Amino acid sequence: MAPRRQGSSLVELMVAVAIVGIVAGLSGVSVEGFGGYALRRERALLLAEYHATRLVQGEALDAAVEARLRAELPSAAVVVTEDAQGVARVVVEWEGAFGRRESRSITVFAPRGGAP
Repeated sequence: MAPRRQGSSLVELMVAVAIVGIVAGLSGVSVEGFGGYALRRERALLLAEYHATRLVQGEALDAAVEARLRAELPSAAVVVTEDAQGVARVVVEWEGAFGRRESRSITVFAPRGGAP
């Protein structure tokens, strides 16, 4: 009867470490990608909030502020729609990952005809 083997061989341990390293490397790339995605979503929400605030206050947009907010969203489009009851919806759309359109929106009560 052959003696019972205890533990793992060096080759088995090296394979396990290599697999763990590959998985860790791939997860790091996806975390970085998600960070950029989250940043763009946050910038889009800031842009929507800026437009909504100016709409509610009845003030014109400041070009310098608008340029800073759009810096990380060069393909962003802002669409403001307003209904007869004074409810306005500000939607920011931009080109997301893999060419997919992303959007963030905010709905506010605005004075009628308040769109600058």
